[in-house]
Amino acid sequence: MLKYLRLLPLLFASLAFGQTAASSPAIGNQWHSPLGYVPSSSTAITTASSTITFLHLDNTSASSVAITIIDSSTNCGGAACAIWSAVLIPGNTAWEVPMYGLVATGGIKWSAGTGSAVTGWMTGYYVKALP
Repeated sequence: MLKYLRLLPLLFASLAFGQTAASSPAIGNQWHSPLGYVPSSSTAITTASSTITFLHLDNTSASSVAITIIDSSTNCGGAACAIWSAVLIPGNTAWEVPMYGLVATGGIKWSAGTGSAVTGWMTGYYVKALP
């Protein structure tokens, strides 16, 4: 029961602030991703340079699922930089992770090794475009 009560504020935040991050953000504006399944293919959460301040993941399956979060830059050897590279979330486990304003140049994308298994939500702020 306590596990589900912790999710209640996340649900209300998702409903109060909309279902998608803005495509034309103002610098300093806060964004929120929708609460829902992390998709099995790499999907954009934001399309502008952003910070990540908080991440919530809940693996509802019995098996571990790998989560990958990347930026949209070409700063890492001509490719996107990995924020989380196939981090395994154990089965039937919820993670609440402070990200301390980590900057994702060009935007944020995420994916799960198995679709319809891990629900997720994240929030942060838009920042000035970075090189």
